[in-house]
Amino acid sequence: MSHKFKKIKNVRSFGEDPRVLLHKFLLIGLLCVSVLLALTTYAVYRVYNWRLLESTHAEAQAICQVLFVKEKKHILQIDDKEQARLFLPDSERDGFRKRLRKYLKPLSVDKVRIWDLSHQVINDGNDDKDARSVARSGALEEALAGRSFSRMEENAVNAALAELSRGVRKQVVSYLPIWGRNKEVLGAIEIRRNLDNFRTEMRRGMIFFTLLLGTALFVLFGCVYALVKRGAERLLQAQKDLHVLATTDSLTGVYNRREILIRAEERFSQWQGGDGPNDFDQLGILMLDVDDFKSINDVYGHPVGDQVLRELASRIQSVLRPDDAVGRFGGEEFLVILADAHPRQVQHIAERLCEAVKEKPFPVGVSEIQGSISIGGSIAHPLDKSLEEVLHRADKALYCAKDYGKNCTSWIWRPHMELSCPETA
Repeated sequence: MSHKFKKIKNVRSFGEDPRVLLHKFLLIGLLCVSVLLALTTYAVYRVYNWRLLESTHAEAQAICQVLFVKEKKHILQIDDKEQARLFLPDSERDGFRKRLRKYLKPLSVDKVRIWDLSHQVINDGNDDKDARSVARSGALEEALAGRSFSRMEENAVNAALAELSRGVRKQVVSYLPIWGRNKEVLGAIEIRRNLDNFRTEMRRGMIFFTLLLGTALFVLFGCVYALVKRGAERLLQAQKDLHVLATTDSLTGVYNRREILIRAEERFSQWQGGDGPNDFDQLGILMLDVDDFKSINDVYGHPVGDQVLRELASRIQSVLRPDDAVGRFGGEEFLVILADAHPRQVQHIAERLCEAVKEKPFPVGVSEIQGSISIGGSIAHPLDKSLEEVLHRADKALYCAKDYGKNCTSWIWRPHMELSCPETA
């Protein structure tokens, strides 16, 4: 029964709980899906705006060509030098505007201005404030220089009303040069198209796209989450199984040697870090050994010996309190940790353990085996620097109980104390 007690480092942790990792995965996954959905929706919105400008610009070019072909004889004037210029007499403006509205009604065009090279609107008056601002802008200069383009602008006509209702209304403004027969620029055309219809259509499309993409992403994430959850549950169960294998004695179901020593170290550290040792808050250690266990193995065989150890472990657990701990220390020896107990309680529990084994034989098939145990005990003392000193005293007391005749308890309560007389159960 000689033992070398080594301090065992607590390495019971199996890493982070898979349930915590699963919760983090759920939060991060939902965040990523939401960010991806938002970025994708924004990207599609930007692409849709770009395509809207492109298509609107192409339609504006077509409108310019059709309009110039149909109204060429009304707005084009040839001077004495055979030079073409844009000009619309006042007498023809009303008729021109009526025909223009007829052409442009199906196309959602708000306004069309035709500019000559002198920055004058030939189809409308120049007293319009917006026309004066356009005449001074760089957009018209670029169009008169031969460059065509379209851009988003604020609808200045309806800006005041929009600000009072639902925000500034936007429109696509296209500036296109008007070319002469000799590829010279005769002027420019400004076409303004309201985006309300386009915006409504785009809004519906974006809502549909967002719902469709969001549903697909969340369904996909839900499937991935279900698979990860199943894996996490299996991992958690595997961790529990590994923990049981790492901490439990497979034969008796109580703690194994490593785990019971870890728990003893924890209890000893807690006891040392408390408010101070006293008679009513002690740490008791019991070393138990089955008497004549070798004879049981020799006579009845090792399977019967294993059955006796299982029954003994069950009886020990039935006697101990909920906060106490027991572990198989090696072979037929067991280590019991008694927390928050004064010496009389420790002694009383040891006596009850001996009685629980002695009073009831171990059933083996149709027969019974009468057994007994010897117990050596001690309690932690303020002079103890480590748990090993308490274990050594309990082990030494167990030697004394065995030498005395077995089926008894023996005690060494504090360092440098003589053995107390064994007490037979």
